[in-house]
Amino acid sequence: MEEEIERMIEKGIFEIVPRSQVPIYQKVLCVIWSNRHKTKSTGEVYCHMSQVCADGNRQTAGIDYNETYSPAVQWSTIRILLVLAQLKGFKTRQ
Repeated sequence: MEEEIERMIEKGIFEIVPRSQVPIYQKVLCVIWSNRHKTKSTGEVYCHMSQVCADGNRQTAGIDYNETYSPAVQWSTIRILLVLAQLKGFKTRQ
């Protein structure tokens, strides 16, 4: 878990702030740790994985966050959809 926290601090995803420095009008968000183990077909554990997520049930849109993560689409997927739309005679627009 310590390695995961260090990586996220290095990437600027979040920073650890002492509770004494948090203003009264802001709330401290809790985090949830998700731990997984990758196993071989024999059942032997070969990798321990942990992931930290903000507890979304306690957040308010516009106050605790302004934007959310959206996965990026691959250009090849867009090209395939445009070709299929053209072949089927669908109208496309941006």
